[in-house]
Amino acid sequence: EAHRQHPALFAAADFTPEERMGDIRGRLRGGDGGHFTCTAVLSDILVEHAEKNFPQRLATLYPMAWR
Repeated sequence: EAHRQHPALFAAADFTPEERMGDIRGRLRGGDGGHFTCTAVLSDILVEHAEKNFPQRLATLYPMAWR
């Protein structure tokens, strides 16, 4: 839903917003497109995105011990 409303939030240095969202979807679904589906990798991608775009919100939702 966030990607549908604001695709630019998913831009990354190495991906367009559409490519980034496709990468995230592939990792969540697993098995298609040769995506490595390790949850640690997916978590790192999403946390990096949140740190860059929503640092205050992440600080309130993500326990310090998990960082």
